[in-house]
Amino acid sequence: MTRKKKQQKKKGFSIRLKLIVSFVFILTLPPLVIGYFAYNSAKENTNELMMQEAQESTHTLDQMINQYITSQTENLNLLAAELSDVSLDDSSIEREVSGYLEQFNVSQSNVGQVIIGTDSGTFIYQPTFIEYPDTFDIRERSWYQASKRSGWRGYCYSTLYVTCNQKGICYTSSFSRRWKWRCRH
Repeated sequence: MTRKKKQQKKKGFSIRLKLIVSFVFILTLPPLVIGYFAYNSAKENTNELMMQEAQESTHTLDQMINQYITSQTENLNLLAAELSDVSLDDSSIEREVSGYLEQFNVSQSNVGQVIIGTDSGTFIYQPTFIEYPDTFDIRERSWYQASKRSGWRGYCYSTLYVTCNQKGICYTSSFSRRWKWRCRH
């Protein structure tokens, strides 16, 4: 070997290898750093955007539900006004009240059942294909008791629950008048 080659080997890496390593380092490190920060920034922005969209969707859904409940409440008020002077303890009027309830139930596609009940335990309901056992006491139902406790202060709304026939999810709205009634949506 020549003397120059021996001196280069003793000194360490060749200039060519040093240049290659430095160019690789200079060319790859900045894009990696930029890529890392861009990824984190995009991730944060995406999360913020998703949260914002979720909040807007929730707000829209809340408005739709409130609008639906308001319209149902107005319909219930109309039915209540129609039946305000009715006494359920008078058996001769039961057929007429049942007719009103049937009309209401048919006209409201989202209403599953309407029940009117009194403090004496008498109740009329539509649709009549739902049968109640002889031991059923309307006064023991949570919605009836909530309405009774609220007095004239307005509607009581239950939490969502699965219907007894397991065919859907519903809620109960009830209020106190001269009689109590329930409308399951």
